[in-house]
Amino acid sequence: MKLEQKNIGIWGFGIVGKAAAQYLHNKCKRLEILDKRQLTCQEQDSLQQLGATWSQGDDHETIKSFITRNHYIIVSPGVDTRAYGYVAHKFIAELDLFHSLYKKPIIAITGSVGKTTITHLLGNILSFHNPRWWIGGNIGTGMLDVLKCQDQTDGAIIELSSFQLDQCKSFAPDLAIITNIYPNHLDRHGSFINYVQAKTKIFAHQQNKQVALIPLALRSTLGLDKEIASTVHFFCPTKPDHASLQQLTSTNILFYYDNGNVMAYKDSASIMIVEEKNLPSISFSENWLIICAVLFLCQKSCDNINEIVSHIALPEHRLEHVSTIDGIDFYNDSKGTTTAATLAAINKLKNRPIILMLGGIGKGVDRTDFIKQIKGDVKAIVCFGNERETLAKACKTNEIPFAMTETLDAALDASLKLANRGEQIVLSPAGSSFDQFKNYQERGDHFKKCIGLLRSKK
Repeated sequence: MKLEQKNIGIWGFGIVGKAAAQYLHNKCKRLEILDKRQLTCQEQDSLQQLGATWSQGDDHETIKSFITRNHYIIVSPGVDTRAYGYVAHKFIAELDLFHSLYKKPIIAITGSVGKTTITHLLGNILSFHNPRWWIGGNIGTGMLDVLKCQDQTDGAIIELSSFQLDQCKSFAPDLAIITNIYPNHLDRHGSFINYVQAKTKIFAHQQNKQVALIPLALRSTLGLDKEIASTVHFFCPTKPDHASLQQLTSTNILFYYDNGNVMAYKDSASIMIVEEKNLPSISFSENWLIICAVLFLCQKSCDNINEIVSHIALPEHRLEHVSTIDGIDFYNDSKGTTTAATLAAINKLKNRPIILMLGGIGKGVDRTDFIKQIKGDVKAIVCFGNERETLAKACKTNEIPFAMTETLDAALDASLKLANRGEQIVLSPAGSSFDQFKNYQERGDHFKKCIGLLRSKK
């Protein structure tokens, strides 16, 4: 795409918008920023130095004028463009622009659960073998920021959200990974089918020399019974039956656990990759299966993973043990913004009674069935936030002990009244934070601050 002598708009001035402005300001005729919020003085100074103009607002007329003035629009992933489909030809996805300009191998990871942890761990492991791997995307640095120093990298490992992928028209990573797909962001995508279609764009434009790695259970769901250009490999938690193995072609590799080992099934033969007991315990076994599969595909040994990972800490807010006070363990799993993530946390901890702090916004997902599903796995549920009454009603219907509060602080107080020595209080809301907090990080930090105050009183 030729941007010279074009008016370029950037819709949304967050991480993506700022990286786009820095990259594009001297590569186009005119650069304009649109954001619904008032920019800070520092941000305004930055735009002035770049020679860019900016507009504020999110009403229809402001947006329409902004679109009309510009030949192309770089849209931040958080912006919902569904009402402007008639000018979709003007929208350029950050991923498409990055892919057209970045000339090194790209490993891209998406999914409903686990993508951040897998990106973090895999990135660190591959960087141990070659420190010139760059890690970013939906976490950390904006992708366009790496373009100015791509000669200092040998490849990129990027985490991608459904919002980022939904806008893509040409993005094709060399290795595309889908960790799993569960209902999420239905308020934005409109339906689970649309959400799945957004996720599958991670491999939709791949060519025959590129590779996709996906759960075997999603083979039919993702339409892989139809012809796609790339080579597809699969993974599943246990060895499939003979009929499933027979469906694999000579180009497919299947990764799975069997008798305590991570295995690869290739060319009708099983290959032992690593013993499960030699994998670190800091994350879920499903995550390690995917990581081992990628290392096998990259021809890297899995034997020294424990040694490599020994100095690596997981990102905050992912089933993070905060403290033990009066014999009660407190866990911060604020990153658990989906029912699948919260279910994984419960399954990890259900050897002892759990008081679950459930709240936030369901993002269009009905959490009633989830509450029914965890009956017997939790001692009680404390419902908080804007959807607390709906959550509490589901608890009552399923005869699960519950409490209902408005705020996170009050939810913690209610949890303390329900918990006994030897039990666990777990913040894993199964919903986004936007009813009361800016993001899940702020929610998790607030929870940890409350625990710190509680500890200081002892």
